[in-house]
Amino acid sequence: MWQTRAQLYKSIRDVVTEPDGDKRVDALLRMDQTLRSEADEFNELANSRVLDDAECDDLIRLVRQQEVIDGLLSMEIRTTGK
Repeated sequence: MWQTRAQLYKSIRDVVTEPDGDKRVDALLRMDQTLRSEADEFNELANSRVLDDAECDDLIRLVRQQEVIDGLLSMEIRTTGK
């Protein structure tokens, strides 16, 4: 989804600066769903063959992005109660 750290940070900055809590949660949920879809694709690929180094790097990037989004979503849910 995000090819560079700068793109990820910009997307996160756009979400966390959104004044409407419902829109923040919706945006985070969309980001989460996109990352989960990408993870499913990697899972299917990994089940069919061994991943190469570039694919492993992409998978690590994806996991780190998912951790960031999960953390932000958890904070938002605690803050807004949604």
